Order: sequence, then structure tokens, then C-alpha cells
Amino acid sequence: IGDLLAGTREQIADLHDGPVPEPTTAQIYRITDGSPLLVEEVVRAQAALGGALAADPAAAIRGRIAALGPRAGALLAAAAVSGFRFDLELVRSVSGLTAHEAVEALEACLGARVLDEDGAGYHFHHAVARDALYDGLEPERRAALHAAVADALDAEAQAGQEPASELVAWHRRRAGQERRALRPLLAAGHRAAARGGLREALAFYAAALDLSARTGGLEPADRRELLEAA
Repeated sequence: IGDLLAGTREQIADLHDGPVPEPTTAQIYRITDGSPLLVEEVVRAQAALGGALAADPAAAIRGRIAALGPRAGALLAAAAVSGFRFDLELVRSVSGLTAHEAVEALEACLGARVLDEDGAGYHFHHAVARDALYDGLEPERRAALHAAVADALDAEAQAGQEPASELVAWHRRRAGQERRALRPLLAAGHRAAARGGLREALAFYAAALDLSARTGGLEPADRRELLEAA
């Protein structure tokens, strides 16, 4: 414990550009159990919230994001549903922000170290931030955002881009749209089989069969296709 506390003390001092009172260090240590990722989130939230310490890391993250404003919150909610790493244009369309609003929100999130950019695009600075955002969404809003992401992926397919069918199916199921997940699951099985991933293909087919049995969502021809493939 002594080594962890000393490490937490040093990290807090680095983030504050100087030492902080020992009671503050001890409180942050209790909140985070000395996890460096959580310490960073709590200390950054403390700065954003005028020195107040949140009750737990999730509350700290949500408070820090709320301080960035509603547009950043909308962008981050859509990003959290999309995944740890996300496509900015897809997330922008799901968030309902204009291009200008999305750029401003993105810059705020990058400046606050909630998001990072690398050669492959944009992602959350820490997975714990994404998880706290996702878990904090109201179930109805979370489901609606999953449906919107699936719709955006389908729109990309119609425009000539081919998103991963398994990703569309996952978002449909998270949105509670199980019947609409059937065709993407079947397509994901075909894609896996075509590249030689037979075990993966069978898993997709089994999921589609189970879903079809519960929802009755496949047309007879599609069901025959699925049974023959499986």
C-alpha cells in the first residue's frame, strides 16, 4: 500500500504541477484504489470542477464531460456507443451536430484529454472514460443511439461502402431490433465462411438460428439459406 500511495502522490503532483495537501492525496487514493488511469481521470475532473472531488471515478468522468458542454456531451455519447475507437463522420451524423459544431466539440474533447487522435483516427483517451459514459446513458437513449449507428452503417453500405455485417448486427441487437439483426448475422456468417473462418461462420449462423426461432423474423427462403449454410 505504501508504494501505491507514494506512486499516487507522485502522479497527482505531476498532474497538478506541484505537491497537493496530503488529505487530498489520501482521498484520491481511496477513490481510485491507486489505479493510475483512474487517478488521472479524477484529478482532471477535479480541475474541471473547480477543485471538487467526485465520489467515484465514474462520477468524476461524467462531471468532467458535463463541464465541456452539451455539444461535446452529444458527440461523446454517440462515440461511446460506437466504440472505443470510432469514425468521426459517422459519430457526427448520429450525434445530430453540424460539421462546425462537431469540430468545436471534438477540439474541446481533445483539449480535455477525453479523446485522442492518432494515425488511425480518433479514440477515447482511456477505456474507463468510454465505459463510464456508456454505462451512464439512460437505457432508452443508449438503445436509440445504437439504432442510429446501425442506420448510419446501413447508409454507408448503400453508398458503396461495406461495413462489417457483424457490427451492424451487434448494434441492432443492442438497440432491441432483433429481427433487423438477422440478415446482418447471416451476411456475417457468409463473409466469415468466404475467408475460411468456418468456426466463426458457424457461430454467426447459430446466433441467427437462435434469433430466428425466437422472433420468426426470417422469410422462408432466408431460413432455407441459413439452414443449408449451417
